[in-house]
Amino acid sequence: MRSQTLRRAYELAVAIASVVVVGVTVVWIRPDQRFVGALIVFALVCGTAPVVLDAAARLARPTSPVLDGRATFTTVIRLGSEPDEIARASIILAAQVGPTAVIAARSRSFLDEVAPLCVSVHLAGTTELALREAAIAIGTDTILVVSARAFPLVEAGAVAALLHGDVGWATGRVSSPAAGRYAPLERELLAERLRSDARAAGATLWESDATLIRADLVVAFPIDGARPWGHWLRELERRGFRGVDIATPIAVRVAPTDAPVFWPSQVMRTRAAAADLADGARQGPVRARLLVAAAAMRELYAWSTALWAILPLLIGWSGSFPLSCQPTTFLAIVGVTAAGRWSASRLVHRVPLHPIHDARAAAYNSPGSLLALPSAAFGRIQPRRIYIPAQPLLWFAVSFSFVTSLLLLDRAATSDAGADVAAGAAVANLVLVWTFALRAIGKRGWDRTQYRLRVDLPSRLGGRSTRIIDASPSGCAVVGQLDGIAVGSQVKIVVEFSDRPEINLRGRVEHCRRNHGSVALGLSLDLEPKDRITWIEGMFEAAQTAQAAGPPHPLEHYATRLREPRPILRTLVFGIEMMVIGAISLLAAAVLTLVLVGFRPLIITSGSMRPTLHIGDVVITTWTPARDLHVGDIVSFDDPSGARDLITHRLRSMTTETGELQIETRGDANTVSEVWVVPRDTLLRRTIWEIPEVGGVVSGFGASPVRDGLLTGSAAVGATLIGLGVRKTKRSATLDRAQSSAGVA
Repeated sequence: MRSQTLRRAYELAVAIASVVVVGVTVVWIRPDQRFVGALIVFALVCGTAPVVLDAAARLARPTSPVLDGRATFTTVIRLGSEPDEIARASIILAAQVGPTAVIAARSRSFLDEVAPLCVSVHLAGTTELALREAAIAIGTDTILVVSARAFPLVEAGAVAALLHGDVGWATGRVSSPAAGRYAPLERELLAERLRSDARAAGATLWESDATLIRADLVVAFPIDGARPWGHWLRELERRGFRGVDIATPIAVRVAPTDAPVFWPSQVMRTRAAAADLADGARQGPVRARLLVAAAAMRELYAWSTALWAILPLLIGWSGSFPLSCQPTTFLAIVGVTAAGRWSASRLVHRVPLHPIHDARAAAYNSPGSLLALPSAAFGRIQPRRIYIPAQPLLWFAVSFSFVTSLLLLDRAATSDAGADVAAGAAVANLVLVWTFALRAIGKRGWDRTQYRLRVDLPSRLGGRSTRIIDASPSGCAVVGQLDGIAVGSQVKIVVEFSDRPEINLRGRVEHCRRNHGSVALGLSLDLEPKDRITWIEGMFEAAQTAQAAGPPHPLEHYATRLREPRPILRTLVFGIEMMVIGAISLLAAAVLTLVLVGFRPLIITSGSMRPTLHIGDVVITTWTPARDLHVGDIVSFDDPSGARDLITHRLRSMTTETGELQIETRGDANTVSEVWVVPRDTLLRRTIWEIPEVGGVVSGFGASPVRDGLLTGSAAVGATLIGLGVRKTKRSATLDRAQSSAGVA
């Protein structure tokens, strides 16, 4: 209790500090930069509001109802885009807990295999219609609706016993035994606990895979498929029913699986959660609304991130930094308070502090967060309108990012307006590069189509004593003295369970890894229907035993490293892709950082400043009033004669004439000076830093024919991708509708 009190005190202190930073920023706004300054304040508010609302609304959590009974419930599994192995395993595990039904918009071939489990199948045009058919047909009073990635726990029966009288639904928790580096679950865990706090304060929200509902309510009050299912619960609340929130895990969600399935599913889940939260924030006690609003703003975090990304463009348009403090000081303050808010929210909700995992999860979820804004605004979840392949679009974004970065290095620019536009385009393209890089490269990096569980099962392979340390619905990793078994070999393995008969399985060796005298083999299993049921049941029992045992098995590192060997050519192409994307991203990020603090890089394209500056050198310049220049400064200015666009020469003399300045400049290698007159307040580019030879590498690409070719080719690729996406959208709309209609995916 004391520890939690300290956590809440820390959250409150961080919230107060964040509010102070917002207030000080308002004071720092320069009178001539109110517009850009206001946008900076708005970006700060977007990041500050969730933790402030959370801290302001936090009170002692009410006591959960006592679970002293047990009732039978039916698990209804919604089939979506999950791989057959995942869906089949979920159905098998659900059938071991109690009555099970399957609802779907289309039939799947593996459903015949689970027929011996007495699982009923209901097919209809939408998930809601199929659910109503199932509710009419089932013989229990309570339904637990889960995705095909989840299955129930026996504890759900105790929660189901609470559903009687005016209690129409109950919400529990979801656990996951298969978290990993593929899709870290820290953000998902935080979002779930934020929703739980909001429900405890009086909000009514749907929790995917963890909401039990009364079957008679599904029959009597049909669910509107155009809205999230949380809206249906709130309609029931207006009719006099209520829900209860229980801090008890009642289901297990197995995730992640392969990337091609993960991406659309995660986008749909984020859109559904945002729609439900936005709709739920419109009713209930004030404290509950504050907590729901905080959760909703966290779901839409990518929009505040995007605002920070375009601030360089806005600052460039303004001509100078819009605050009266130093840019580095401001960025340091913002960074410290942001780190404080991040740690405070996770400490209060007992979420592990894993910054790298959290950053990866935020990047993975950013497409869904961006696409969730319309869902949050209208409280509805519409199927996607367009599909664009990620890999070609990645290179489309890379090309544009590279070209727009070159525009910022173009020495011939006569006006900084063009540089400002290029900066904004470079920001947008840099965001696109990494968004699509995560999707395109991530898909190629995820080499498994199933989840994997840590187990410790004795086994025998070819008469040798072995141990299974990693298991999936149709595969496993076996460790032992297994020298001489080649990749591609067909093997037989005997698996020994503690509380059930051993089973004999056939498999194929997919990969092999050696370490410290032992050999780890990755096997794909060829399972008969009967053996599949026994294997999946025993696998999860072993996983629960291994989890309860505490520290991982000493050889578990095999399981985390077993991967399908890639061909050398594919590995080489993958490495080149990463190098090119990384180099272009670093170039764009470096240029944009300079723009953010008011600097402008220029490439030297002539030898007039030798030996100080050579062709290909890059100079970093900043705006300086003419009156503040000194003899010896290197300045960039429009050619007074109009023969050239921009000149970078040294200031030789400066005198005052009738309130204006007469300036003489000359290149170090020249014998003739330029003499020109400007008002004292005229802003000129003064060189503050020199980077030798870097510009020569990119100046050739910046030449007009090459640059125009890159732009034209990228635009053509983009147009082609959009055309292909429009055609493919019709084929995927039905499946998206089936996923989105339930309000969860």
